[in-house]
Amino acid sequence: MQTVPQGVYEPAWMEIDLDAFEFNLDAIKRHVGDKVKFMPVLKGDAYGAGAEVCAEAAVGAGVDALAVVRVREAVALRSSGVKLPILNLGFCTDLEITDLLKYNISQSVHRLDLVAKLNAVALASGKIIGVHLNVDTGMSRSGLPFRDVNDFFELIKGLKGLKLEGVFTHFHSADGEDKSFAYGQIAEFETVRAAALNAGFSQLLFHTANTAATIDIPESHFDMVRPGIGIYGLYASRHISRKLNLRQISSLRALVSNVQTLNAGCGVSYGHTYVTDRRTKIATVQAGYVDGVNRRLSNVGYALIHGQVCPIAGRVTMDQTMLELPDSTDVKVGDVATFYGSDGSETILMDDHLDIVGIAHEIQTGIAVRVPRVYLRGGEVVRIMRYSAFSTSKEG
Repeated sequence: MQTVPQGVYEPAWMEIDLDAFEFNLDAIKRHVGDKVKFMPVLKGDAYGAGAEVCAEAAVGAGVDALAVVRVREAVALRSSGVKLPILNLGFCTDLEITDLLKYNISQSVHRLDLVAKLNAVALASGKIIGVHLNVDTGMSRSGLPFRDVNDFFELIKGLKGLKLEGVFTHFHSADGEDKSFAYGQIAEFETVRAAALNAGFSQLLFHTANTAATIDIPESHFDMVRPGIGIYGLYASRHISRKLNLRQISSLRALVSNVQTLNAGCGVSYGHTYVTDRRTKIATVQAGYVDGVNRRLSNVGYALIHGQVCPIAGRVTMDQTMLELPDSTDVKVGDVATFYGSDGSETILMDDHLDIVGIAHEIQTGIAVRVPRVYLRGGEVVRIMRYSAFSTSKEG
């Protein structure tokens, strides 16, 4: 039976197991070997797990660099004391270029206008900005077209304000059952790599591997891997091997705020999409879709109370969710419901809902900032992070 962690006074909270996080980092690191650098992705506030705390743990685990997708995320990591190389994989606005210099942040590039701006600002400051070339090998989201890489390599040789540190691409289907698309991208990337070496760039970091490729496609490792969702113990699809035994680091729990017994024929929640077919105990729990209980789990998802499975009854609402209770369960107001995580011998994994929600990323990142992050080691609270619209408080 779950209890409220020490120091938590809110009706819903997210628990983050730092032991599991470090286990995942170590498992991936051992899998790729010492010759391959390891750059975990901490974008989106470490997929909602808290970038500052996760970065501290990652640095302690011996990773080589960190990746984000916003300059602001990189600045926050620097401000928290991170000294490792940080690569912004995403977009950089004109007004953020000075932050790249001030905080020593490497920037991904593919647009020539951004390259020119970066170079001009760097030259004016007397400093150099490190850049990684993003090459589009099939994602069709961002990246320099494959046909233009030779021209880029010749161009950047003459830009004294920039240092080309690496070249990368992104897989579009490495998590699919058919890996042939990924191997096709690797073949194209090998051509890019050869072009870079022929142009005289012999000290670059070449990297392609997301979590799926890191686990299942060793040919994608090159000089560095950059897993994201896997370091949090999650998988993008059912077609990724579970051979590393990664551990889900996050649990979502909330308090029961009401328990009632309804007669047969009573509708529950908006639209009465659930109607009792007998006398039924219903618990109201203080977590809704804004807190991370995805609305698509309405009438098909479930939670755990007292180690027993309790189906979601009716539509998940914004702030609350109703659960159908087993007849034999003596649930009371103040008891803890677990939407993700373990209670007794039962466990709910975010991966269990892949067929309903689509991807674990959406679940992990969908836990609202109003839900405090409770960090555990050895089952004990070591830190609590609380966010609000106006400030961030740190405790523990």
